[in-house]
Amino acid sequence: MVVNCLNDYMMEKSLLMAFAMAFVMSIVPQSATSANDGKPRYQLHTTSATKTIVVRGGAKNLYQFSCGVALVEHRNGWFVIDKLGNKLFDLPEGYRPAGSSVKYLRFYNDRLMIHKSVDYTYRDVKIIDKRGNIVKELGKAVETYAPVDGVGRMAVRNGFKTEMFYINLNGEKVGLQTPNSEVYNLVEGVRCYENPNTHLWGFVDANMNIVVPAKFKDLGAMHNGLAQARNTDGLWGFVNKSGAWVVQPQFSRIPGAFKGPYARVYDKQGVTYFMDKSGKFAWNNSTQRDTKCMEYVPEGYCVWTMYNDSIAPAYAPMHIVDSSFKKVGAIDRRVVEIDPSGEVVASNAQWFQWHNSYSDHMVFDWQGNLLLEFNNLNDSFFSEGLCSSYIDNIGNNFYFNEKGEIIVKFEDSQF
Repeated sequence: MVVNCLNDYMMEKSLLMAFAMAFVMSIVPQSATSANDGKPRYQLHTTSATKTIVVRGGAKNLYQFSCGVALVEHRNGWFVIDKLGNKLFDLPEGYRPAGSSVKYLRFYNDRLMIHKSVDYTYRDVKIIDKRGNIVKELGKAVETYAPVDGVGRMAVRNGFKTEMFYINLNGEKVGLQTPNSEVYNLVEGVRCYENPNTHLWGFVDANMNIVVPAKFKDLGAMHNGLAQARNTDGLWGFVNKSGAWVVQPQFSRIPGAFKGPYARVYDKQGVTYFMDKSGKFAWNNSTQRDTKCMEYVPEGYCVWTMYNDSIAPAYAPMHIVDSSFKKVGAIDRRVVEIDPSGEVVASNAQWFQWHNSYSDHMVFDWQGNLLLEFNNLNDSFFSEGLCSSYIDNIGNNFYFNEKGEIIVKFEDSQF
């Protein structure tokens, strides 16, 4: 049975706003800045512990932390720092991380593939650890593709033929030897893969060995043991790691993933449902069609925007609800300028990061209190508790935490 748990929220404007104000003020300590102030609790700032690294030309690009370290690109090369802002080592002269995607320029299991152009045809390829030690010399390659969660692709010249294969960060050939199949993210021990001949999808393991043969028209990443899958008739459902249907294909529109306790699905009339892993519907907005619901995140929360005729769309309140569909927080859009078309891009048990298409970023706690705001920063997402900033073209960039404390900043040399 579909249970509607939010009818009591659809009330007149005065009651709704009074309740939101009373609720938020009741859970926020008087010494803290609440969401209704419209001002972030923290500002970006240096501290006595902030480190400064002087780089000729400044730091050009800062990349996300993984394995406790991050890559920094400058005018003359690359180096690696730790989470305390200490510079650990420079990459060998002329070498750079394999690949170009910001998302994958990072260490995985403490290792990184790097390469250097030797001439117009070849690259010299190595694998290093996060201390800068060379783990494996892979030699010359015609092409290298960034490792994705530990597996990349590499092409070498063998006589007059070019051989492409998958390779892990131990420098070993692994799995499928089908060069046209890209490497996708490893999630819960499996990756999606596409058969280049049939264009159907299946699962492979961490080392590209087939787990589920390619038989689905489309396939999503695994979350909480289930993945979205579309059959050859075009209907969506959910499958487990063995490829068996757990929720039978029945949806015409692609459903959301089970990143949290529920997946978001839609019927043909556009009604939003939240469905549990057994396929039972826990809530729908059939009586509240103007409620825009985001997907649940792993922490068990979801952000909703409540539109109704009594409130101008620009001021429609945003609610934070838990896994029992109870409101635990609210963002008052009369005082906090937030774009409801954004999404949660990072989260943990204490806070979530909201990002919109204008490259604006806000960090809130789960009660809706605005903690930190930073704007005009592309791909500036928190990873391992730190986020990078790009504020100008001079290279005066820095890493900061959720309290706005700048851990390390990079400055151009004086001369």
